[in-house]
Amino acid sequence: MTSRLRLLVVSPHPVQHEGPAMRALAARDDITLTVAYCSLPDPRLYRGAEYLTRGAFDDAPERGFRSVALRNRSPRPSLGRFWGLWNPEVGALIASREFDVCLVYGYAYATCWHAFAAARRSGVALIMSTDATSWSPVSEVSAIKLALKKRLVPWIYRRADVIVVPGSAGERFIHSLGVAPNRVAITPYVVDNDTIAATAARADIVALRAHWNVPSGARVVLYVGKFLARKRAIDVLRALAVMRTPDVCAVLVGTGPEESSLRLEAAALGVENRVRFVGLVAYDRLPEAYAAADVVVVPSSNEPWGLPVNEAMVCGRPVVASDRVGSAADLVRDGVTGVVYPCGDTTRLAAALDGIIGDPQRAATMGRAARTRMDDWSPMANADAVAAAAHRAVAIRADAGRTR
Repeated sequence: MTSRLRLLVVSPHPVQHEGPAMRALAARDDITLTVAYCSLPDPRLYRGAEYLTRGAFDDAPERGFRSVALRNRSPRPSLGRFWGLWNPEVGALIASREFDVCLVYGYAYATCWHAFAAARRSGVALIMSTDATSWSPVSEVSAIKLALKKRLVPWIYRRADVIVVPGSAGERFIHSLGVAPNRVAITPYVVDNDTIAATAARADIVALRAHWNVPSGARVVLYVGKFLARKRAIDVLRALAVMRTPDVCAVLVGTGPEESSLRLEAAALGVENRVRFVGLVAYDRLPEAYAAADVVVVPSSNEPWGLPVNEAMVCGRPVVASDRVGSAADLVRDGVTGVVYPCGDTTRLAAALDGIIGDPQRAATMGRAARTRMDDWSPMANADAVAAAAHRAVAIRADAGRTR
C-alpha cells in the first residue's frame, strides 16, 4: 500500500482558482495536506501594474483543506519585492518533523529561500514550483538582477528534489538549465472547470451582448486581461482593422495604463465603432463573457501561462493565442481547439480570426473540441500530478540519503 505523505505547501497568498485542486489533493488517501499562506489577502500586497485587476477577484482563504496563516513580518508587504514576504516561522514549521515533503511556490521572496534552506537542513524532501518558460522577465528588471538570477536560480533548481511546472513549455526550459528529466514534473495549471462551465451554461448571451451594445447578428472577438504593453491588446485592434469577415466587434475586458493608447489606436484605425471597452468583470461573472464571445484572443508577448486560455476553452470557445503564451503549447491544438500564430503578426492573427468566425460551423466544432480538451486538464489531474511529484521527491531524497 502506498504510504501517506505529509505535504506542506508554502504559498504566497490565497489564489481564487487554486481551491478545487487543493481540495482534490486533500481528499486523496495518500496525502495529508497543509497549506501555509505567507499572507492573507492584503491590499498592500498588490502594488504595481501587474496587480491592477485584483479588484475582480475574491481571494478569501479556501475551505476544504487544512491551512495556516504565517505572519508576514516584512515592513513593506508587497508581491513585487524580494523582502515583500518575510515569514521566518516557516523555518521552524519545516523543521518540526511534521512533514515529509515541502512544495514551495516560486523563488521570488525571502520566505521561499528560507524554506529551501530549512528543507535541506531538516532532510525534508523539497519540491519547487515555477511557471517560467524563459529568462525573459515579465516586468522590467535591471541587468544586474537578471544576471544574478541566471546564476542563482539554476543552482537552487539543481538542489531541489523535484521541480514542478504548469506545462510543457516550462518543462523544456527547466531541462535546458541542466535539471535531470526525472526531477521535472508537469502539474497542470488549472481553473475551477466545473464552476466555470456551469456559469457559462447559465449565461444570457443575448442580454449581455445588448449590454455591451453589440449589434444583433454581429460576431464577437473577446480579449480578457490587463491593458499592459506585454499583453498586446493593441494587436486585436490592428487585426480587426484588416479582417475580411463583416460585422465583427472586439470586446476588451480589463483595465490598465494602456487604455488611452488603445482608444487612440482604435480611432486611428477607424474601428472605434466596433470596439467595446467594458472594464473589469468580476471573476465569478467572467464565464458569461466567454460564453457571449465567438472566439477568444490571447496575444501576449510574454505570458508564462495565460489562464484565459483555460477559461475560454472550458466555456467551449476556440482560442487564438500567440506563440509566446505558455498554455498554448499544451491546450491550443492548431486547427482543432484554436490557432497559434507568431506573436505580433497581426496579418496572421486576422487570418486566424477570419478562419474561425467566418465559418460558424467550424467555430462550433472547434469550441466543442476545446471543451473536451479540458476534461483531462482539471483540478483532479493537478492533484494527481502533485501527489505523484511528492512521492517521487521523497524517493529521490531517500536515495540521496542512502548514497551519502
